[in-house]
Amino acid sequence: MRRRARRWSGRDGHDLDLEVIIVRAGGCGLVGGGLRTQSLQVLHIKRNGCGRGASVDNVTAGCHTLLSSAVPRRRSGSGEVARPVVVESRLSYMVRPDQPPRPIALSDFLYESVDATAVLDVKALAAAYATIPVDPYIAEGYRYKAIAWLRIKHRLGTINKAIDEHIARASELSGLDPRAHLSDASPTWSDESGYECWKLPQYSLAQSKAYNPVHGDLRREYPPIARALLDGPDLRRLVFHYAARFEWHDALVLVQFQRVEALADRPGRVAVEGFHQDGNQHVAMLIVDRTNIAPDSGISQYKRDVGGKMTNEMVFDAVVPPGHLIYWNDKRVWHYGTDIEIADPGANGGRGTRDIVILSAKEPPAHVPMAPVPDRYKD
Repeated sequence: MRRRARRWSGRDGHDLDLEVIIVRAGGCGLVGGGLRTQSLQVLHIKRNGCGRGASVDNVTAGCHTLLSSAVPRRRSGSGEVARPVVVESRLSYMVRPDQPPRPIALSDFLYESVDATAVLDVKALAAAYATIPVDPYIAEGYRYKAIAWLRIKHRLGTINKAIDEHIARASELSGLDPRAHLSDASPTWSDESGYECWKLPQYSLAQSKAYNPVHGDLRREYPPIARALLDGPDLRRLVFHYAARFEWHDALVLVQFQRVEALADRPGRVAVEGFHQDGNQHVAMLIVDRTNIAPDSGISQYKRDVGGKMTNEMVFDAVVPPGHLIYWNDKRVWHYGTDIEIADPGANGGRGTRDIVILSAKEPPAHVPMAPVPDRYKD
């Protein structure tokens, strides 16, 4: 059984807050980091306290199922449901290796929260955080960070030539072979969904001040994520799940392992920029662990964007638990995380920590914060 929280735009233009519980039936198997199912029973769809069951048969879907449209329920005077919820559109969109992916329409997507524990072993990722060094660009010393650059392309997807140009230019400026990691080179890994992955050099991070007023226009050099993790199955499943969720053809993906630490006399700031956007189309965040932090701290919050400006409308305001993956539309919401506070100063060596993985796909001509590789991180 799988429980999902999701916000859709209805046909009347108003957003619907729905909770969907699905159970899978029929033949199942791992495909592209997700689950293929021949039939689904939607057990419960809840909006404003009312719910009923709805069958959806003969569908191929996965743990990254998308219900992109729904009609709100109406109640008659007798209290009975006068019009059922309609679940339709892209319920069936599993990426296949024998045909190009079909990128989803983002115009009706705000966010989606998924229990990822059926897809990957979060504990296998958790051990890595003990060796990640302090982020040297946070003077207070409460953040730890390591990154990796990947290219994820479907073997039948259209090549984004601008990605080849970005890679060639950054590699040449780094004194590396500019052709070593282009689309005609052999991929590092492949997936049965048809997606392929190239592990790229350890490029620096160089965001614009337009997206990061605190660290923008600054070349930041971060250590690599441990190769054992990159070569392991769980991070790969996470990356391919992200690609299959949005069905892009070709994209650069920045992977960030990040820990925020709280002490008794020092909270941990999750988002030093405040509410912000990063110039992406969409972002994925996996909560790996929350250790010794107050249950009402480290809250993920999203506010709606209208016309490129943040409004006061809060569309998401909740603690995302460990093992859960949340996707959001970086063009339609501004995101923020509240400070983390320690729960018990006498526990865990007086530390509280929140460990996450952030994945953000870049598809030029969109902003690509890629800068030359530091000498100490050249292979």
